[in-house]
Amino acid sequence: MNILDLETDNITEPLAACVCVIGSGPAGAIVAAELAKKKIDVLLLEAGGRSPDFSNESISNINIFSDVTDLRFGWSRQFGGASNLWAGRTYPLEEADFKKRSWVPDSGWPFPLDTLEPYYQNASKLLDIPGYQFFKNREGANIQEEVFNSVINAETGLEANCFQWAKAPFNSSVYLKGIAKQHPSLRILLNASVGRLIEKTDATSVDTVQVVKTDGSLVNIKARYFVLAGGGIETPRLLLNSNQISPAGIGNEYDNVGRYFSTHPKADMAAIVLNKSVSTSNALFMDCPLEKGSYRYGISSSMQIQEKFELLNHYVQLSPLLEYQASQAFEVLKNTKILQSGLIDRNKLLKGFLPGIGKIAYEAISRIARLQPRTKTFTLRGFLDQYPNRENRIMLSNDQKADGTNKANISWCFSEKDKSSVLNFFSYLDKVLQEKEIGRVEYSGLKKTKDWPLIGIHSHFMGTTRMGEDKKTSVTDANARVHGSSNLYIAGPSLFPTYGFANPFLTISALSIRLGEHLAKQINKN
Repeated sequence: MNILDLETDNITEPLAACVCVIGSGPAGAIVAAELAKKKIDVLLLEAGGRSPDFSNESISNINIFSDVTDLRFGWSRQFGGASNLWAGRTYPLEEADFKKRSWVPDSGWPFPLDTLEPYYQNASKLLDIPGYQFFKNREGANIQEEVFNSVINAETGLEANCFQWAKAPFNSSVYLKGIAKQHPSLRILLNASVGRLIEKTDATSVDTVQVVKTDGSLVNIKARYFVLAGGGIETPRLLLNSNQISPAGIGNEYDNVGRYFSTHPKADMAAIVLNKSVSTSNALFMDCPLEKGSYRYGISSSMQIQEKFELLNHYVQLSPLLEYQASQAFEVLKNTKILQSGLIDRNKLLKGFLPGIGKIAYEAISRIARLQPRTKTFTLRGFLDQYPNRENRIMLSNDQKADGTNKANISWCFSEKDKSSVLNFFSYLDKVLQEKEIGRVEYSGLKKTKDWPLIGIHSHFMGTTRMGEDKKTSVTDANARVHGSSNLYIAGPSLFPTYGFANPFLTISALSIRLGEHLAKQINKN
C-alpha cells in the first residue's frame, strides 16, 4: 500500500505528481479518491501521523483573540483530519443559503443549489446516509405531532428539518486506505507538514510545495495541479505565508484571504412552554431509528419568512428537560479541569476521549430523554447562521512556528446584528405559538444578556477563502480555482460564501466530488 511516513521512511529526494493534495480530512480525501479512481497520479500530504496530536503546538499554531474557543473539538492533526471527530450528523445547505439576499451583504454563491444537488446525492451514498430523500420529502420519517401540526406548515412558514446520522460515521483515513489499496495511482505521505507554496516568477501558477521535516530540512513537491484542503484556519494561513512572489500572499490581491471567517455558534438559548403536555416519543423531540442510522427534526423558517422579516437561516432543536440536563452534563465534562491540568498528559488522555465522545453523546443523551414520556417544557438549542463579516478573520501573527512560517491569529465575534437576527427569529416563533394558542417562547433572558454564552470557535471553520464571481469579494471562482492562479484549487469549508445552520460535512463532501470531477476533465483536456 502506498502510505509512507516522511520521518520514518527517510524521504529526502524531491517528489512529483500530476496532482498534489494537501490535507487528508474529508475535503482532501474525497478529491484525491475521485482522481485516483480515474487512474490519475495523486500525492496526498498529511501534516499529522496515524495517531492524534492535540498538543498546543499542533492545535495552536494559533493565537486566539476570542474567549469562546476550544479548537480541540474541531481540529485534528492526524491522518483523516477532522473526520476523526465527526459524529455522523448531516444536513445539506438550503436554497436560501445559496441565494444573493438584499439584507445579507456579500451573500450569494456562484451557483444555485440545483448545481450541487447531484453531488449531494453522491456524497450521501459515499457517507452512507440513511436516505437522501428524507432531508426534503419526509418519506419514511414520520413527524406527525398533533400540537405542532398547526405550527409547522406552509401557512406559518416554519419548516421541519430532518437531520440524519450515519450508523457508522465516515472516516477519511479508513476510506483512503481502501482507495490506496485498490488504486496504486494514489500515494499518501504522512507527517508531511507544508511550510509554503512557491509560485512561479510570473505569479500565475504554483510551482512547488515545500514540506518541512522535523530537522528543518525541506522536501520539495512538484505537480501540475495543487489542491489546498487544510481547513478554514490552516488553508488561509498557508496562503498568507506563501508570499515570496506575491507579497500579500497567494490569491490575496484584494485582501480577502482569511476574511469572512465564521463558525456555527450554538447554545441552549430559550424554552418553549406549551399550554398542555405532549408525548416526547416523536422525531421532533428525540432521535429516531432509520434502517442504517437515525434522524431527528428541528424547526427553521422558510425562505419567504426570512425575506419578509430579514432573517438569517437559523434552526432550533427541541429537547425535553431531561435531555437538556444530560447535554449540560456533557458540556461540563468537555470543559472539566482535568483536561486543562498541567499535570495531565492531554495527548494520552484525549487520544481516546475526543474522537469518541461526540459519537456516543447523541445516542446516550437521547436515551436519557426517553425517561420523560410527557412534558410541557422544552429547551431550544439554537444552531445559528451568521452574517458574512470581513472583520471576522484569520491573520498572520508575529509569532512563528519552528519551520519559520508565521502562526495565525483569529479575530471573531457574534455581532449585535447577528444577535438581532436570532432574537427576531425567536420573536416570530413566539408569535406563531401564541396566535395558535399552543404556548410561548421564553427568551427574555436572552434579550437582557449582553454576552451570550455561545459555543463559538470550536468547529466548522468556514468562509476564509470564499467562492465567488467577483474577485474583489472572493478568493476562488465557482470551480474552486484560486483567482489569478492557473493550477491552485481549494477544497473544504473555507469555500463557503455563506453558512446556513447545517453542519458542513455533507456540503464539503459534495463540493469535493464536484472538484474531483472538474479536475479530471481539466487533466484529460490538457
